[in-house]
Amino acid sequence: MNGRLVYAGYGHGNNVYDVTAIVQKKVNDGEKTFNANSDTYGDPCSGTKKALFIVWEVNGRMCSGTSIDWDNTSFELSPC
Repeated sequence: MNGRLVYAGYGHGNNVYDVTAIVQKKVNDGEKTFNANSDTYGDPCSGTKKALFIVWEVNGRMCSGTSIDWDNTSFELSPC
């Protein structure tokens, strides 16, 4: 990723874990594609659908992406 990770959260509604450190480690290890799953990010609200949302900055521009755990979507951290 050419930029800076701003925030990453995983959960539903007000039940959200701050997973910025987990995502930062994955970025540092070379990962670019992310998908929501409780095995990786924990389960802040068992029995509900959850989303992973990530905000990053590239050249002063704010970017974001969202993955939903129940539909197996993923997204790549890239310039927006």
